[in-house]
Amino acid sequence: MSRFEPLYKFREVNKYSLSSIAENTLWFSHVDDFNDPFELFYKIISGINLDNMDDALEVYLSYAEKNQMSNADFKNGFLKTLATLDEEAKYSIIEKISDTIKPLQDDKIHKVKSDNKIFSLSFANDHPLLWGHYANGLKGMCIEYDFNKQKKPLNIGYCPVDYLDKPFTINVLNLLKNNTDISIYGNEIFATKNEVWSYEEEFRLVSENEVMPENKYQLSEDVISSIIIGEKMSVEDQLKVKSTIGDRNIKLYKAVAVPSDFRIDIVEYED
Repeated sequence: MSRFEPLYKFREVNKYSLSSIAENTLWFSHVDDFNDPFELFYKIISGINLDNMDDALEVYLSYAEKNQMSNADFKNGFLKTLATLDEEAKYSIIEKISDTIKPLQDDKIHKVKSDNKIFSLSFANDHPLLWGHYANGLKGMCIEYDFNKQKKPLNIGYCPVDYLDKPFTINVLNLLKNNTDISIYGNEIFATKNEVWSYEEEFRLVSENEVMPENKYQLSEDVISSIIIGEKMSVEDQLKVKSTIGDRNIKLYKAVAVPSDFRIDIVEYED
């Protein structure tokens, strides 16, 4: 396993976040629970054009035959007829075949998505929007994790998120020609987001449902290395956090807003 940089999770103070600290656990979520309306979106293209149409249709029809969507006699007759058609007719055929094949790939991608769950972290601990969106406007906290201290193998996938201005594109023709499954794009599907979210600097842990049926992942005791307290956190909540930590070797810091230049500084925590 490669070495991890420090990773952070922004949380409100509630029974769930306090429990995760007390129990050293991570709670994974399904993609439907995420706040990005375009989460795990992608674009599927058929990959067929007039230049590669003969070869492409051979591939598509072979796939259809393999999946009991056609038969060999039909395929051979169809390919012979193709040579006699004009461009408009060929484009019509491309559209019809694409409409038939692409939903099958959609179903496979949906299964990949539904069979996995995600825990999101960030490389950043001081971005104002992260404190605003996920830590109740400096009334919450930011938990630092050092996964290099995890004693057991993670046994889950992990990747930094790649931010793009367009959805990740899946070329169905390339998949079928190489006799590969949609699952080879797992990293791209789970680790691609719209570039408007790039300020989050997100890092994801990904687990299959069967590996983690209860959505909860157990960490070694010293993986949580520090907790940053938002400067607006109530005294009552600060006491809850400190009580939860107890005598464990978890450092405390404070996040302080600097209004003069819209910055958040992380400083030593003082009672």
